[in-house]
Amino acid sequence: MATPPGHVADESVDLAACIGATWIGNGVAGTAELLARSLGPGGRMLIGEPYWRVTPSDEETAAACHATGVADFLPLPGRSSSSGNSGMTSWR
Repeated sequence: MATPPGHVADESVDLAACIGATWIGNGVAGTAELLARSLGPGGRMLIGEPYWRVTPSDEETAAACHATGVADFLPLPGRSSSSGNSGMTSWR
């Protein structure tokens, strides 16, 4: 993946964070890869992603939020599991 300008630190850091902007890496997994490039040994990353308490009721509502469709909106359990087998630990 090409690195977007300004998204990887020039020097290693102890903490890399992205709150609500995982579009920088085209989603949670890609953003985690970007943040990991900035971390030094033993460094930690924090990714905060918004979630919906209730799935939008129709495609028009989803489109008004600049989403491709209702399927883009994951409830909290879906967001928590989106880290998959990446080795990341989720806290809520």
